Amino acid sequence: MKIALLEPLCGLNDLGVHVRHSVLEPLGIEYLSATAKSEGNEVRVFRQRSVSSEEVLEEILRFDTDVLGVSVMAYNFEHALALARSVKTRRSAIRTVFGGYHASACPEIVKDENIDFVVIGEGEKTFVELLGVINSNGDFGKVNGIAYWNAKLQVNEPRARISNLDELPFPSRDRETLRECKIGGLSYPPPSAQRGVCQVVSSRGCNHSCGFCSSPQVWGKQVRWRNARSVREEIEYVHKEFATNTIFFADLTFNLNKRKTQELCEELQKSEAEIHWYAMCRTDNLDKELLVSMKSAGCAKIAYGIDSVCNETLSKIKPGQNLSIRGIRSALQLTSDAGIIVRAYVIIGFPWEDKESLRETAQVLRALPIDDLRISFLAPFPGTPLYEEFRNENLLATEEFNRYTSDEPVVRTRNLTAEQLCEVRETIFREFYRSKAYEMRMKDKVKAFPHLKQSYDEFFDFLHARAVLT
Repeated sequence: MKIALLEPLCGLNDLGVHVRHSVLEPLGIEYLSATAKSEGNEVRVFRQRSVSSEEVLEEILRFDTDVLGVSVMAYNFEHALALARSVKTRRSAIRTVFGGYHASACPEIVKDENIDFVVIGEGEKTFVELLGVINSNGDFGKVNGIAYWNAKLQVNEPRARISNLDELPFPSRDRETLRECKIGGLSYPPPSAQRGVCQVVSSRGCNHSCGFCSSPQVWGKQVRWRNARSVREEIEYVHKEFATNTIFFADLTFNLNKRKTQELCEELQKSEAEIHWYAMCRTDNLDKELLVSMKSAGCAKIAYGIDSVCNETLSKIKPGQNLSIRGIRSALQLTSDAGIIVRAYVIIGFPWEDKESLRETAQVLRALPIDDLRISFLAPFPGTPLYEEFRNENLLATEEFNRYTSDEPVVRTRNLTAEQLCEVRETIFREFYRSKAYEMRMKDKVKAFPHLKQSYDEFFDFLHARAVLT
């Protein structure tokens, strides 16, 4: 069979100031592509980033596909649906399959006549089995992990998560896609020196319960790890094949298990490939020894989802996780002292926040050893605990999911308008980068770690170009 897989971003990958600092490969559908190819299918990946809908539609039709698979988030669902509608209008025999975070949280989208199937959760095994049943005109009721419409909504039994991730083939990547990929913001190597940027996962799943996070819908809460040697072999492969020198570990929490993280770092230290990498970590599960090991294995940057620097907010959105500002500060300082770039993810726009609490947030952020700051607005995606809670309390300002990009407020706050929230975010962001404390920290860090100078130069050029710095 001929399979078209579509990443319908359509401008949503444009680099911003507050969010979306990187352009990355479509790793999820690259895994689907590799798995489908392993079963003898002809597969092509289509990425709509800068081309028009008509252009990508014509490309898909010229490929003469039998099945169109589309990966959707909340914010690109309506756009993806419009593309599927256009495909069906021109060639009704093409079967359309939607998957990803939004489809897994809302399988009822399959009631739309332009969607034939929804894959719920982890997709590789489900998608390949579904392709076989489509090809043989078999019984869809026997395919675990899908939803479809048959006079009414049919949601089959869930599919067990893949226990052995090493069974999966490496993602099916292409040189043209990787040529466009960059890890932006403050990075090492700096964007101008990055080559063949890839995403790699060493684990799937997260056992924490953050109220805004939609990952359990796809990956579940049971964490599964790849064999460290397999991860090293994939990295060595992309280094040889694509001259890759920069990796983003897309694990939800890279340091969730310190022993596993240490094992992976020791394995990576055996490699002769000169690779630097970036990962997302928690602040409450690392120490100096682990950071030294990560740095020796090539770690150049860590992003911490600190989310809030208000203890009250942390207790509400991360219940039972025993996080504190003191612990956050200690972890960030240890990371900076190790010569690793510190990126912080911060969320604002919770219903209980007001000008005073956000003023305090700004003060705390300026005092923390953060190199690169991301500030997003709360976007409670469908299927998350906060979505249900806020919907019941009439706190959702809109359910137009194309606005759930985290770059505009979609939750009503009791004390601030959406316009005021945008102004506050801009103020926090500018004051952070223009503060004397930030200037002194950056000068000290470059002095201690001179290899980072070009990274800071390019980052400051980026901030100047967007009028963050003057």
